[in-house]
Amino acid sequence: MTAAARVETTALDLGVVRDALRAGRAPESWMQAWLEPAYADPERFLDSLYAFAAARRGAVKSAPGRPVDLYHDLVIAHLGIAKRAFVASERERRVELSYADLFARSGALAAAWHARGIEPGACVALVLPMGPDFVVALLAALRLGAVIGVIPPFGRTFVQNRLAALAPDALVVDPRVRVAIPEETCRVLPTWGGSESAAPPSHGYGADDPVLRLFPAFATPGTPLLEPVELAAGTLHAALLCDATVSFALERGDTLAAPGFDALAVQPTLLLCALMAGASFAEVACAELTRSPALLAELGVTVLGVSPRTRDALLAHERWPKLPVRAWFRNLTEEIDFPRWDAFARRAARAGIGAFDTAYVAAAGGALVFGPARKEPPALRVWPVPGRAFVLAEVAGGLVESANERGVLVPLAGEDALPAVPRLVLSKEDAYVCSGTLEVGPGARAYPIDEVSAVLTRERGVRHASVVVSPGRSVNTANVTAIAFVEPGTERSPDAPSASSLTGAVVREMGEGYAPTRVALYPLHPRLGSDGIDHDWCRAQYSSGALAEKARREVFSSLARLGYLLETSPSDG
Repeated sequence: MTAAARVETTALDLGVVRDALRAGRAPESWMQAWLEPAYADPERFLDSLYAFAAARRGAVKSAPGRPVDLYHDLVIAHLGIAKRAFVASERERRVELSYADLFARSGALAAAWHARGIEPGACVALVLPMGPDFVVALLAALRLGAVIGVIPPFGRTFVQNRLAALAPDALVVDPRVRVAIPEETCRVLPTWGGSESAAPPSHGYGADDPVLRLFPAFATPGTPLLEPVELAAGTLHAALLCDATVSFALERGDTLAAPGFDALAVQPTLLLCALMAGASFAEVACAELTRSPALLAELGVTVLGVSPRTRDALLAHERWPKLPVRAWFRNLTEEIDFPRWDAFARRAARAGIGAFDTAYVAAAGGALVFGPARKEPPALRVWPVPGRAFVLAEVAGGLVESANERGVLVPLAGEDALPAVPRLVLSKEDAYVCSGTLEVGPGARAYPIDEVSAVLTRERGVRHASVVVSPGRSVNTANVTAIAFVEPGTERSPDAPSASSLTGAVVREMGEGYAPTRVALYPLHPRLGSDGIDHDWCRAQYSSGALAEKARREVFSSLARLGYLLETSPSDG
């Protein structure tokens, strides 16, 4: 009997499924044979998944209907079995943490925090870059049963706005990040200290207890970006276990890396997925790969997430060293530049590296779609991740099921659509073919127009500001134009704002990922509403060319002067 035939006879043997996905022995007929029943009965699939995880060496403690002990299943289950858990490389400096290191350090930190009053249910905000301190702090919070808010330290305003929205009970912050403590009652916690022997036992969350509060990287129009999305412990645990076993088919000994991926979009769940499998997560900067692709071999990376920056960094090298990478994947929310991706995929295939596509969203708990790794260029052929109900809905919106097997993938939370996920357009054939997303933003991510406009308005010489986001030249890209309105006659003064100074302000306050594509300055007065500038008016006026035309006409300069004069005049009331 062939390997493929053995797989087909055991549709829900998750060990066989994982091994087939790892080896690329996963024809579409076989994928359909085991996935269609999983889609029809998600609970039965999850029962099979947990049965597999309970039978493995280093079994998970959690199961449907029982407390969710995330700390045990991420750390304790792998002690004495798996070795390396995390490795970071930056500027030729390398830091490694074993599972034993994680257990000791996170336990000691949990003891220190517990002594400062952190109890189950407390909201702890982590404002730390990905690195050893972040990993240890995250696990310490899970051991204590905290509700964890993760805020990547992209920029001062970015952090401050999200801290204010989160209103945490405690804060762990990188000392290089200057932030104001949101409330007097908010405690600042250390990243070191305590004794592991004094740490309380790992906490068992209720399945419906919140464990993560993540700010959305993806959002449909009108969705507030400063309202965190809450992930319940049972949902998170099932998603991590499914991704570890199926979406990425990880084993102990694997090392997962995703250089250049947006931390807001994929963390901390991508890290936790690796730990759930007893694998290792590697943090490496794209700039390091630009210098030497051999770093992937030095770090032992076996599963590589390839962002557009990573792709270009590796393509810049004519020859690659022998790499231990068995599979690479791209995130279907990123730019789909077909010629560049095809060039990379063919190089990887010649090196014997399998490829698959996914769409990964931390605020959803992990992957939305996946595919088996194949030794050929990925062809956008994917499958919805099993274990969660979904609808292939009409592109027009809502939960109306598509009549022609082409529509928007809508993952469900109960009877409602899962919030803060990109609208993936899929066509059902033998597999599902993804044709991109309906979102307009860099990497399909939502752009914080209000926040960036506020940053620009604080700059000297800028009276009002807006941002126009329009479709880019390829799928999942966008042109972001920052519009600054200045008083007529001031645009040529020495103190006048410049495109470079305004771009610098956005990068400093919001992070590099929000840098505008271009900056336009207009000596005009915009339309204002009760809530400030009318962004819809700005978008329409800019897109039609009306702003550029008005800026050349004296009558609009005169009207602008009058508008600013009225703004500064005292009111009659």
